Amino acid sequence: MKYLLFVKKLFSVVQVLEFMSKERVLNVADGGFISSFLAINFLHFALLLFFICASLLMLVSKMTEPQPLESLRLIAFQKSDKPFVWTTDHSISLLLVGRVLALWWFFSA
Repeated sequence: MKYLLFVKKLFSVVQVLEFMSKERVLNVADGGFISSFLAINFLHFALLLFFICASLLMLVSKMTEPQPLESLRLIAFQKSDKPFVWTTDHSISLLLVGRVLALWWFFSA
C-alpha cells in the first residue's frame, strides 16, 4: 500500500510541475525529458498511468505473501470448475471497451 501512495505523490508532483510550466512560473527546457513528459496528450497519459498502476499492482502482488484463504472467503463469491460460457456481461464489457477505444480515436485527432 505504501508503494501505491508513493506513486500517487509522484504523479501529484508532476501535476504541480505541469501547472507551474503552463503558468510560466517554471521554465522547462525544450526537448528535455520533463518538457516531453508534460506535452503528452491526456489520453496517452491516462493509458500510461493505467499501465504503471497495473504493473505496480502485479509487482506488489508477486512480492508479498498470499493471503490465507479464510481471509479471502468473502472476496471471491463464486468459484466454478465449469467451462467458460459467453454471457451478457461479457458482451457488455466488450461493448464498453469498444466504445472507450472509439472515444479515444475520436478525441485524439
